[in-house]
Amino acid sequence: MQYLILFLMLFSFSFASDCNDEYNYKNFPTASEELKDVLGDSLNSYLDRDIKIFKNFQAYDIQGSIYYLKRDSFVKLKDYYYPKKNGVWKLHVNENNKIDEIDFAVIKLYQDPVEDLANELNEDLGNLWLKWDGDAYGYKMVPEYTQLHLDNFYIALDAFIYGSENDATGLKNSVVNLHIINYTHEVNEFIKCLHPEK
Repeated sequence: MQYLILFLMLFSFSFASDCNDEYNYKNFPTASEELKDVLGDSLNSYLDRDIKIFKNFQAYDIQGSIYYLKRDSFVKLKDYYYPKKNGVWKLHVNENNKIDEIDFAVIKLYQDPVEDLANELNEDLGNLWLKWDGDAYGYKMVPEYTQLHLDNFYIALDAFIYGSENDATGLKNSVVNLHIINYTHEVNEFIKCLHPEK
């Protein structure tokens, strides 16, 4: 009997080791209440929904990829697209036309130094990042692809800052852009892989 139990344990461990640990749900800590407050119901409203129901978004080819931008919610300066209104302004879809990425904008009233914007962003969203990096056209918070569990979704979050004081974008206001990638399907597949009997 002991040998049978040992065999089953080894078999289970061997099976689990074949699961893609990159999408282990344990790698997605719970998001802060502050981030939930900022995003509101955006994840439930957009992620995994068919793009066809969103008539106020139009397709654009941006650097070789198709994105859907909300009408009257962005401005194009040179070769770059920037949000000009708060909330969800850009979407990306998977091969099934289901939304798998959203961009959420927070528009500031003025242009502030990037140091102040980065510090405020980090403090407001739960100190997710260690530093910021970039150039005169934009800054990103580091580390990239911060993994989080928010509501019923497992996501990766990137944060970008545009229009900081004395930058080269041409924007009149500072902009914080939160880029969210949905990994809920991959995490659920990992869970199924761990527990195939369920």
